[in-house]
Amino acid sequence: MKDTLFNQINNMRKDILSEADVFDNPKAVGLSNLDKKLAGDAVSGGYNDGDKDDDIINGGPDAVPVSQLKPAQKEVIVSKAVAFALGYAFNDFKEVKAKNGAPDLANMEAIVSNDDFIMDGHHRWAAATLLYPGAKVSVTKLDLPGQQLITALNAMTKGKLGIDVGNKGKGDVANFTGDKVQNAIKYALKDGTEQGLKQWPHLSAEEVKEALGKVPGAQGDAEKGMAIMADNAGKLVKQKMQGAPDRKDMPVIDTEKVKDVVGYLKKGTADVLPPYSKDVQKHLKETFQTRAGIKK
Repeated sequence: MKDTLFNQINNMRKDILSEADVFDNPKAVGLSNLDKKLAGDAVSGGYNDGDKDDDIINGGPDAVPVSQLKPAQKEVIVSKAVAFALGYAFNDFKEVKAKNGAPDLANMEAIVSNDDFIMDGHHRWAAATLLYPGAKVSVTKLDLPGQQLITALNAMTKGKLGIDVGNKGKGDVANFTGDKVQNAIKYALKDGTEQGLKQWPHLSAEEVKEALGKVPGAQGDAEKGMAIMADNAGKLVKQKMQGAPDRKDMPVIDTEKVKDVVGYLKKGTADVLPPYSKDVQKHLKETFQTRAGIKK
């Protein structure tokens, strides 16, 4: 397997920092920890490192069992995922994006690593699991492990898209239990799906009941639909990627930017694999000399 930008950073840490400051295992570089100059040089330096093919990251559309996907972040809000699932069921499992930004759960428009970690779209993934855990979903898979892919996408986020701060997050995928899902559904049966969400699907209590009857296997029975969704919650992978940053330090690649970002990485334009351009090498060295107190 090729070395990656993050492994190179870790190797430099070993040269510059004390052993106490070096992680035993590589960890993804969070957005706030990625130097902006380094990110800027990295996203444009792929053709300036003496090897025009070394930074090509293969990948493309893929159909993956939803049960095979794993969360890169822990921040998943149960009520939001439940609302997405109910909205999708209410609309007879059709894509309704034209109406208030509804998610397409079958075509998740999410970037996934070669070890099946989701970079974004965690609520869509959770909602799909609640409805049909045995189904396949369409994603964009790139041929890098999750830790390295986070670093590469953070370089794209900061250096290409100009986003310096990640999205805030709350919730914990570890709390995604059948009881919690059932409680969220009961609230929705009483007050609808709003519950402070202020986004699609905007279902009333009566529409929530109708949606539950449309859950696969419910056969029109709302109580049965609720039980199925609660049971499916147990099939959701709840262990996030070890060492992954919090959501605020994760890549920010909106769905409309996924195609462009993936195309950029597939062309090898971004300098995220060795050998590195002189500018990237310079900023790698400067970044860690500064953090080590060698250079101010």
